[in-house]
Amino acid sequence: MLIATSAAQAGAFKLQDPRAPNEISETTRLYIDGRLAAVIHLHDGLDSYEKIIPVKDAPRAHHYALCGEMIVIDHEGARVVHQVESEGILLRPDGHVIIAAADDDLGDFYLMDASEPGATRHEKGKAGICSGPIS
Repeated sequence: MLIATSAAQAGAFKLQDPRAPNEISETTRLYIDGRLAAVIHLHDGLDSYEKIIPVKDAPRAHHYALCGEMIVIDHEGARVVHQVESEGILLRPDGHVIIAAADDDLGDFYLMDASEPGATRHEKGKAGICSGPIS
C-alpha cells in the first residue's frame, strides 16, 4: 500500500547572495524546476540577499537556472556588465545553505553549498530559460 507523504517531502533551503566589493549592482532571477523562485536585487544600499526557498518533493534533485546581469567596476575603474546565465542541479537541497557564486572573471555563475560541495552540480553553458520570456 502506497501512503502519500507529500507534506513530509516538502522542504526548503536558504539562498544567500553576497555583493562583491567591486559590484555596483545585480539583478538575478533564480528558477527552480522552471518556475521563478526568487529575484535578487543588490546595489549600493543592499550588500547581501537572503531568502528561504521552498522546494516540493525535497528528497529529489531539482534543476536550477540563474538569469540576469551584474555591473562591476573593473581594475581600470570602468563599468562592466556581465550577463548572468547558467544552470545546474540541486541535489536534495532541503536544509542546505546555498550561495550564489561566480568564478574569478565573472564569466560563469553557479549555486554552491560551501559546507557540502557535492550538494550542487553546475552545468557549464547557457541556460535556455534565460532567453525565454520572464515568468
